Amino acid sequence: MNRLILFLILCFTFLLIIQKATVYADICLHNERSKCTQARNANEVTHEENVQCNHLCIQSGHASGHCSLSSNCFQYCLCHEKEL
Repeated sequence: MNRLILFLILCFTFLLIIQKATVYADICLHNERSKCTQARNANEVTHEENVQCNHLCIQSGHASGHCSLSSNCFQYCLCHEKEL
């Protein structure tokens, strides 16, 4: 019985390690120089703002980025992590 429990714990740990290695979290830059906002429409993002976010994310050590309109990172740069 103890061997079975140990085996299950090892399998669970292994699966957690594999999952962490394959899932990449996106990061929201809340300290960026400019937010992704438009004076006339806060839900409209321009190409220039997306390019600026991409550059800010790359300078911060991330793979890429864009202006986010999602609720968890609304009007800020959403950066994508580099794959390992």
